[in-house]
Amino acid sequence: MLDLSSAIAAQVAGSKVRYNFLVYFDFLSGPRRVWNDIYPLTSGGHAWDGVGPAFVTLDPGTPSADGSAEPFSVGLSGVDPTFLARVRASESDAIGRAIAIYLQFFDEDWQPLDSPVQLRRGRMTGFSFSGAGDQPRSVTCRAEGSLVARGRATNLYLSSVEQRTRFPGDGGCDYIPNMREATVVWPK
Repeated sequence: MLDLSSAIAAQVAGSKVRYNFLVYFDFLSGPRRVWNDIYPLTSGGHAWDGVGPAFVTLDPGTPSADGSAEPFSVGLSGVDPTFLARVRASESDAIGRAIAIYLQFFDEDWQPLDSPVQLRRGRMTGFSFSGAGDQPRSVTCRAEGSLVARGRATNLYLSSVEQRTRFPGDGGCDYIPNMREATVVWPK
């Protein structure tokens, strides 16, 4: 559930909703904030660079039913060779670093309404590249949700199998899936 201000809620209730995505990359060499337009944007106290004619695609992943952190990805297609070279050089200082996807709402004049709303955050796990020469180039940044970055294997954090592996006979995690919708009365 998104926590929206009254200005954004009023626009969402109307017939036209103006929004765009903002992406924050926390490279070791310095953070990079981009958005899907050719112009720079100031929002939330930060400057966001337009990625020019490139097109930003987002795969936010799917919410997990068992509490595990699901992977997601951010793609840029149609990037120029200079940007591609910078990302390739930054790949080594990106792995394990933070990434966040934000949703920015705009008014009728395409001016930001309030600060951006965070949709996903996690850690960058790698990049894939395609295109060469005069062909369109694309870069995809793969990421995992913030809970995965705690040093545990995906889908095993606080699972019954991992708990029994680490502590034989301990079935405390057997109850976690049933506790998602449970009402706990305290004290009894």
